[in-house]
Amino acid sequence: MALNINGVELDFDFTNPEDLTRYQTAMTKMQEAEYLTEGIDPDAPETFEAYVNTLKGMIQQFAAFLDEAFGNGTAAKLLGPRPSLAKVTELQDAIRTAGEAQNRAIEAHLAKYTPNRATRRGQQ
Repeated sequence: MALNINGVELDFDFTNPEDLTRYQTAMTKMQEAEYLTEGIDPDAPETFEAYVNTLKGMIQQFAAFLDEAFGNGTAAKLLGPRPSLAKVTELQDAIRTAGEAQNRAIEAHLAKYTPNRATRRGQQ
């Protein structure tokens, strides 16, 4: 099952144990390296450099997540030549939405083959 993220098709299936384990491992690494921008004012000259470095770190960490979870080169395909925090947040939403759609599709398929308990009880 392919995952389509912003027009890029990825060979990834949230119902595949290896894919899901790789995704979870990459997600855990990204969360552990969480960058905080709290208290950093991008308009203040004394904290501007810290703000820029924090943005770079956040983008680099997300790029590492993409490559680890979905395969090398995925970050370049999805983030493009000018990565930004805006693209990161858009991609996070797109990945979540695509994953939910993939899960709904498999649930609908499985529902066809799951007996309805109320119907079975009525037939006994």
